[in-house]
Amino acid sequence: MASLISMSNAFKGDLIEEVLAIQTKDLRSPTKNMEITGEVLGKMNNFERQLITKVINLTDQANRLVEKINSDDTTQGEVKKLKRDRLTLKRKSEQLQEVFWFSVMDRLNLWEKSLTISEWSILDKGEDSSDVPAFIKDLLNL
Repeated sequence: MASLISMSNAFKGDLIEEVLAIQTKDLRSPTKNMEITGEVLGKMNNFERQLITKVINLTDQANRLVEKINSDDTTQGEVKKLKRDRLTLKRKSEQLQEVFWFSVMDRLNLWEKSLTISEWSILDKGEDSSDVPAFIKDLLNL
């Protein structure tokens, strides 16, 4: 999927380029120090690891903006701009999460499973598919 995205002009853009540029040494595991149990259904490929890393980085950036927004030193004009910037980061993160889950479900053919992640593994939550992104539910009439 990564090669498809990197070759397609339709997907060219700064955000995807940033995802594809993430090096192995810069990957960030999504749930370190968390104990999540479930049947391991597969491992994330490198592209999915890059996506998760970018989501974590965007979330960290958005959290830093919240700190600035709540700072007494920030003017009302700055607050307005910071809120817009935070919303942009949130939207980017949400879109990358949907690409991540699409990649996982498509690659591992897990469309009807309720999934979660732990470290670099894809786990079956053993529940209904309520955590499937809305656009996929619509496509599958779930």
